[in-house]
Amino acid sequence: MIKKSIYLGIATLFFVGLVAIPSQVSALGLTPAIMEINLTAGEKTITTIEVENDSLETIQLETEVVNFSAEALTGEPTFDFDAVPTGIATWVDVDEGPITLAAGEILDVTVTFNTPSNAVTGGHYVGVFFNQAIPAEEDGQVLIENKLGALYMATVGDSYTTAGDISVFTSDKDSYSDGQAIFTVNYKNTGTIHLKPTGTISITDTFGNEVKSIEVNKDKVAVLPGLVRELKATNWDVSGFGKYTATLTLTAGTVTDTATVEFWVMTTTGIIVAIVILLVLILLIVFIIAKVKKSGKKTEEIEKE
Repeated sequence: MIKKSIYLGIATLFFVGLVAIPSQVSALGLTPAIMEINLTAGEKTITTIEVENDSLETIQLETEVVNFSAEALTGEPTFDFDAVPTGIATWVDVDEGPITLAAGEILDVTVTFNTPSNAVTGGHYVGVFFNQAIPAEEDGQVLIENKLGALYMATVGDSYTTAGDISVFTSDKDSYSDGQAIFTVNYKNTGTIHLKPTGTISITDTFGNEVKSIEVNKDKVAVLPGLVRELKATNWDVSGFGKYTATLTLTAGTVTDTATVEFWVMTTTGIIVAIVILLVLILLIVFIIAKVKKSGKKTEEIEKE
């Protein structure tokens, strides 16, 4: 009996540069691996995917169209290959295969979207996979199916809703004596299209001076509609002494949201600097008081004369 195994390597879902869904077949490449396209209800839209066989052997591929969503917080794409295609997956027209690629051959595969006239405005998400069945080397008892997919992020119409907000912004501690301040940033997409919120965390000291600016979501990962996703922010190597405020500002399209978190920093170096400053201030005050008293005595002596 032939046993079938499916191996998929799923990368974190990005919407810039590309989100790749790499398979075990390193010799197979897709360009681009992710596409953001605009569709018009009732019209046909034609796109192409470049498929490259970088191996030394001829291979055969079959295509598969699958709806996809993403895991909350991580944004990792999820696919149900056993489910019946729905929505945008039913709009896709692509050669089912087998598609034969000679060694080193590059082929442009046409992917056509037949958008229905009653298509709902907003975001629609689908994966087009290229599958290769490879018999195992031992006794022919195992069949490995490798999958490599391109993701389509489609937007239908122009009356969609762009909305979202910061759902979580925290630091891992209320006070720090050393180490790093680790920030957690979660963003919720309450609109109907995917968003790529980007921005900064501005850290200010007790006196309101900015001591650090941290970029948030530098890779511009996307948050799908209705989902919450954790966005990456660089940790801060704490320094100084006193109460600090971190202000997060994120912008996605025309939507901007802010949030703040406060914490204390009491590093050894900061404490020493604070003590030195305090001693200097005390000495300065003592000096001023002494000088005022001395000046007062001189005034009294002059008056007596």
